[in-house]
Amino acid sequence: MHAHRFERTFSPLISIEGAQAVIDRFGLFPPFHYDEITKVCMEVSERNDIPKNLSVTIRHTSTGELEQYIDLYFEDIQHEDVDPAEECNICLQLSFADEGERIRVKLDALTGFAASFLCRKIAVQLHDMG
Repeated sequence: MHAHRFERTFSPLISIEGAQAVIDRFGLFPPFHYDEITKVCMEVSERNDIPKNLSVTIRHTSTGELEQYIDLYFEDIQHEDVDPAEECNICLQLSFADEGERIRVKLDALTGFAASFLCRKIAVQLHDMG
C-alpha cells in the first residue's frame, strides 16, 4: 500500500488578506512578471521576540495596460534570504506555497531586490489612483 501525501494548492483567496479586490481588478492574482518594485521596507526590532515584517510596493501593469500600485505586507518573517534593493528593482515572479502553518514566499528578481522567506500572514491592498 502506497501512502499518498496530500498537498493542497496555494490559494490567494484563502491565504492572502485582501486578494479578492486584486482578483476583481485584474481577473486573477498576478505573478508580477517584469513589474517594478517601487518600495521595500523591512521592520526589524532589536528585540528578538518581536517579529520582523516586510512591506513591498509593486507597480503592476496588466495585459490591458492598466497600471496599478499594489502594497503587499508580510508579517512575522522567518528564515529569510534577501538580496538588497537597488536603484532599479524588477520582479521576475512572485510565488507562494503553503508550508505547514506558514507561507513560503519567493520573490525572484530580474534586477535588484529579491527574497525568499517564511511568513505567518500576507495582506495585499490596491493603491487608490484617484
